[in-house]
Parts: sequence; C-alpha cells; structure tokens
Amino acid sequence: MPDKTINLIKNEFKDILLNGPQKTGALDWEVHNNEHLELPRIKMLFNKHDFGRLKELIDCINNSY
Repeated sequence: MPDKTINLIKNEFKDILLNGPQKTGALDWEVHNNEHLELPRIKMLFNKHDFGRLKELIDCINNSY
C-alpha cells in the first residue's frame, strides 16, 4: 500500500475512522488459511455508521492502484 494512499485516507476519511489506517501484514487467521499472503493490507477501525463514506473509502483504495 503506497504511503500516499495511507496519507490520503488519514486526511480525507478521518470522519469515519476511529483509528488507523496503518499498514499491516497478514493477520494470523489469514496466514493459517493461506489467504492471499502476497497482497498489501491496511488496518483501520470504522465507526459502523457512515456506510456511504465507507464505499467512497473503498473506491479510493481501489483507484490508488
């Protein structure tokens, strides 16, 4: 995940995130299940209210590649 994308998320989506985003490796269960370990990951805590904004965040991440 490019640092540029992480910084964009921090600045543009701070209203819907309780913490994060932060780069992370595969989680334990992903390693255990061999779940696409080669893919980049970010970890963040969403407020579980603003689902329209969550869709915008997902689109932002997908468009960064």
